[in-house]
Amino acid sequence: MWVSRYRRRNRNRVGHPVPQHFTEGSFPLSLIHLSRADISDLTRRVPELRKDELQNLAACGALNPLDRKCQLHRRDALWQVAKFGRPVGPLLRKIPDYDPTSVLLRMSDVERLITDHHISGFTIGPHAMAYRRDDLNRMNLSTLRQVKNCVAGGHVQTAGEVTVKQRPGTAKGIVFLTLHDETDFCDVVLKPAVYEEHRMIVKNSKFLRVHGKLQKVENAKERGAYVVSINATQVFPLEFSRIETRSRDFH
Repeated sequence: MWVSRYRRRNRNRVGHPVPQHFTEGSFPLSLIHLSRADISDLTRRVPELRKDELQNLAACGALNPLDRKCQLHRRDALWQVAKFGRPVGPLLRKIPDYDPTSVLLRMSDVERLITDHHISGFTIGPHAMAYRRDDLNRMNLSTLRQVKNCVAGGHVQTAGEVTVKQRPGTAKGIVFLTLHDETDFCDVVLKPAVYEEHRMIVKNSKFLRVHGKLQKVENAKERGAYVVSINATQVFPLEFSRIETRSRDFH
């Protein structure tokens, strides 16, 4: 099922209890009925679902598992939702729900990624960074897992999606970021001078390329464990077309 598959794949990702385009009431109801309904049944059993919410469920792939033949894809689901999301008279009621010969093209990987982030703020598929990994390798940018395995004090170059921004009032102007990629996550420390130099990039970029010094501090509560971070010296924007991510900002 879509929900359980999301939970298995995203145990270490930032949680989003309700996708941003769903209401608190309708979203849990729709999940309850997904495992035992097709799209027409879903619209009847969960009348609280608005038309735009049905469209979003279809667009993000949540309705695909309802097809027992495993032939349904997102654009097919959108087509069905357009039919069942409005009243149907007796003349059209007996038309088959699903035509396996549909000529609608499946979404590409990038289209699915963009749609997932637009609708829910995250993706249950490969992380966005995975689609750029070949380019990042050519730029000599390490994955975050590789960075965390490097020797403390060494210079590292990496990139990732910004999921958290923090500027605590007690930190004397230091800004803390958390980067995620398809392999791991890592914290980034921006000293006041570095932050001021790159302020607009940090504020406006959803994906960043970071150069800096790797820091490892032993965890006082757990012997042998280390808190790993990057003391950034340079920050650059990393462009991803039309992907709408959301960081958690604390100031």
